[in-house]
Amino acid sequence: MALDLLYVIAAPDNTPAIIKDLLNVLLSANDEEFITELALKICLIVEKHSQSRRWHFDTILKVLVLADQAVKEESAKSLVYLVQSTAQLQEYCLAKLFFASTENPQNDALSSVTLFLLGELSSVLLKLK
Repeated sequence: MALDLLYVIAAPDNTPAIIKDLLNVLLSANDEEFITELALKICLIVEKHSQSRRWHFDTILKVLVLADQAVKEESAKSLVYLVQSTAQLQEYCLAKLFFASTENPQNDALSSVTLFLLGELSSVLLKLK
């Protein structure tokens, strides 16, 4: 119920503080059902009250790294859409995803998002030559 309350009271001005605290809880959580619910609420709050697309991406990337398979498919798809639709952030996002994936090779959710976006946005990588 506390997660539901945080979702309801989240607003643009308090979202960064709420998300920071929720990420700290996610870091130490060990109950799989709670992790799944917490990851979902974080993603929903970020999508609803994001201050910027870069902060949005960085926050969901942290959730992917910390929660792995507990991240709902809809949240991963939303991250993919965010990266695909924000041309000015694509190089940054691809680099962050690549390095996060190499540091977390067992993280299937992160690997799936990374591989999909590397394939879809390979033209961005070719421009970096």
